[in-house]
Parts: sequence; C-alpha cells; structure tokens
Amino acid sequence: MENIEVSSMPLVSVVITTYKRSEMLLRAIESVLIQTYKDIEVIVVDDGSPEPVCDSLQQIFGDRIRCVSHPQNLGAPAARNTGIRQSRGKYVAFLDDDDVWLPQKLEKQMLLFDEGVAMVFCGEAIYADGKLVRERPAKWLAGGNNGLLRYNPIGGTSVAVIDKKCLDDVKGFDEALQAAQDWDLWLRISQKHSIRCVPEVLICRHLHGLQISSSLKKRICGRMQFIEKHKDLLSTEPFSLAQNLRRLACLQYIDNNKEIANNYFMEAIRAYPFSRNNYICYFVSLFFPKKLADKILSLFAVSIYKDKMMYH
Repeated sequence: MENIEVSSMPLVSVVITTYKRSEMLLRAIESVLIQTYKDIEVIVVDDGSPEPVCDSLQQIFGDRIRCVSHPQNLGAPAARNTGIRQSRGKYVAFLDDDDVWLPQKLEKQMLLFDEGVAMVFCGEAIYADGKLVRERPAKWLAGGNNGLLRYNPIGGTSVAVIDKKCLDDVKGFDEALQAAQDWDLWLRISQKHSIRCVPEVLICRHLHGLQISSSLKKRICGRMQFIEKHKDLLSTEPFSLAQNLRRLACLQYIDNNKEIANNYFMEAIRAYPFSRNNYICYFVSLFFPKKLADKILSLFAVSIYKDKMMYH
C-alpha cells in the first residue's frame, strides 16, 4: 500500500492512557511513532501512577509526545476523556499502554473515512502471557446497529479511530460505568453515526491479570449498569435483553451468588423464552458440580464478538 499523500492527511490524536505500567508503555509509544501515517500527535495520560512517568517520557521522547497527569487514579474512561479534551486532531485514536499497533494501522484505517463515517476499527491478535491465543479479524454487524445490544463485535479501545466531532456529540466515555465502557461507547456511536472496519489484524492485544476486565465484581457491576442504562433500547430487542440477563446470571453464579443468579436466569427466560441457551445455563447452574458449572457458564458469560474468548 502506498502511503497517504501528506496534503490529504488530517491530524490524528493518539491517546495512550497508562497506570503503573511504564515498561509496557514504552513499547506502545514506539509502535505509534513508527506508523506509516505521519500526521499524528501522541498524548500520554498518566492516570495517577504512584511513580509519575511524564518527566522520564519527555527525556526519552522529547517533543514527539505530550504528557499530562492526573493527581490521583480516576480510571481509564476518565483518562481517555482527558486525552480527548487535550487533543487537537480531527480524529482521535486510542491505545492501551500494554497493546501494540502494527506500522500500517492508522494508514489503512484512515483510507476508509469519507462523508458520514464517524469511526473505523480493525482486527486484533490476542496474546496471553506473551503467546498468541488467536487472531480475530474485524467484522461489522450484518443485522444492523442494534446487534451491538447483544454483544461487542468491535473489541477494546485500541482498535478504534473516531472523528472527534462524533466523540463530542456522544460526550465521550461514560466514567460512571465499572466495566464495558468501550462497548457502551460503540453502542452510543452506532445509534447516531456510521461505523466501518478494516478486517485485517492491525494491533496486538496483550492480556494479563492486571486488567480491569479480569475483575469479576467489576464485570458484574458493569453489566448491571449497562442493562440499566440501555433498558429502553433493550426493551425493543427481547433477544438482546435475554442475552444480557443470561450473561449477568452466569457471572453472578460464578461469583457464588446462586440465588441472585437464579433470579436473573428466570428473567432471561421470561424476556425471551425461545432461547435454548437460557435453559441450558439454568440447568447447569442447578444440577452440575460448582467447579464444572463455573467452567461451562464462563463460556456463556462472554460479550465480545461471538466466540468463546475468556477476556471480557
């Protein structure tokens, strides 16, 4: 692919949020600075790390980056919103401090922006403990934007480039959500704007135990908040409502809240009694040994894409 002509390159602001992961952060920044798309600014938001990173980053990278700090840890959504406010670009891209972009990521995504397109995402390679788990090419929804109510086919924030006017329109990330903040943003964007994708894998996503998505209680709280926030939309999509209730029930069961889980399983069945998975999960929770039931229900608890990846 030929590089995009300089005259046609709108500025892309790359927001990298970080908290206590300075060694990984350097790798992430380097992957941005070697992009074939050159009209970028890099904004690092240090979300209150115990050992602030801005001074050391400026010594290493000089004026190739800008760095801002929170006086205390406010969470990734707040840090991303800080980056959006600091950005000067027409478009904003996000990168988690433990992820890495391939060199042509921005170039290939920027080619898809035309009139009416507000967001472009790409595929990702998933790594756990440094080993490739699988490659996940990007797919957009064949059944319309409301399919985002059922699951997250896009992934995390590192895959996305978004028109800043769109981010301003939807008011950025919801800082009140305990989890699924990315999924919530994609859903809100899709209700008003057009989304496209580059199927190709263009980022390496690294999974490890420090990630928020690994916190079961935050996942439960985030799921409950997501259902409550989008209850009006979900009420028009009984199948989507049932899927969300079933996943919440699975998470509650895994967290040893069996009575609460049973209530959510029954709610899922009432919302959409034609789903076989609702009955399978409920049966497993009632009659299988706990350890085996946890393993099975964890497969039904995922909300990203439609496969059985254990990372969201």
